[in-house]
Amino acid sequence: MLNCAISGLDANKAVVVTWKDPAGGEVSDDDNYDLDQGTVDDSVSGVQNAVLTIKPTKLADFSSQLSFTYKCSVTSSQYPASPSSTEVDVVANVVIIGKV
Repeated sequence: MLNCAISGLDANKAVVVTWKDPAGGEVSDDDNYDLDQGTVDDSVSGVQNAVLTIKPTKLADFSSQLSFTYKCSVTSSQYPASPSSTEVDVVANVVIIGKV
């Protein structure tokens, strides 16, 4: 799972998170991925944690790499015509345990 944490949000103003794969393609909720936009916590910090889960069939594509990078960006749900934020790198390190 990869996490994109966004802070400084108002409790009822969640953002829309977009993910891009290492090749730059937009990620969607499908056979390879599960997307959870998350919700803004109701504490003072106003944090929204969006989670990208890479399913085993897709994860197998990275087994020969030491790491890989996805990107996340956000768009306001309050002002949907506003531009997306700058993309942020979310790096995953590959750990293979008990390779057969």
